[in-house]
Amino acid sequence: MLKMRRTAIVLVLAGICAANLSAQPDPGAGDLPEAGNTGQFLDSNTAFYQGSAYDYVVYAPAGFVMVIQEPIIDGYSLAFVPETDRYDSCGVMITAVFYDLARHEKTGQVFEKILSSDTADMRRHYGENLVFRSVDSVLNANDEIIPTLYLEDKTRFIPNVMVSYYDGDTEMLIFELSIGEGYPRFLAEGVYIECLRKFKRLKHGQLEP
Repeated sequence: MLKMRRTAIVLVLAGICAANLSAQPDPGAGDLPEAGNTGQFLDSNTAFYQGSAYDYVVYAPAGFVMVIQEPIIDGYSLAFVPETDRYDSCGVMITAVFYDLARHEKTGQVFEKILSSDTADMRRHYGENLVFRSVDSVLNANDEIIPTLYLEDKTRFIPNVMVSYYDGDTEMLIFELSIGEGYPRFLAEGVYIECLRKFKRLKHGQLEP
C-alpha cells in the first residue's frame, strides 16, 4: 500500500465527522437523486454528498473505481484507484475527505485554519526539504478555482504529489494525489486534474452547475 502521510486535520475540528457519502450513477446514467435520497443508488465510479446548502458530486477518472471501506479506516472519506488494482497495493491513488463546517461560526476562518494546519502537518511529517508550489488555474466543473499545491522533495521520494482544498462555505473538501515509487508523476497528475475538473457543487435539486 502507498505509505501516505496521515493528516492531522481531524484534530483541528473535534467533532466534525466525515461526510455522509453514497454512491451515485455516473454522468449520462440518469439524473442525480433529489436531496434526501442519498442512499438509493449504487455505482462504483461516483461519490455524492448532501451538504447543508449544496450537493457535491465527485467522479472517478477514466479507468479508476471508487473504494470506500478501506479509506474510511485510514481517515479518508473515499479513494479512487485503478480498476485493475487494489487499494492496498495500487501504484496511484486519489483520496478525498469531506468535512461539515456548517455548525461552526466564521466558517471561512475555519477553512483557513484547517488549510494551515494541514500544510504544517505535511511539513512536520516530511521535514524541512519539503517544497510547496502553487498550481495555477485548477478548475472544477463549476469553473471555480480549487487551491492546489504541488509537493516535492528533491532529496528523496515522497508519495504525496498534490493536495487541493475546496471551500464550499458550509463544507470543505480535501483531495490528495499519491503515487508509488516508480509511477510516472506526469501521468498521475493528469488523472488527478481530470478528477478535479469533473468535480461539481450543485444547489439542492440542481442537475448541472
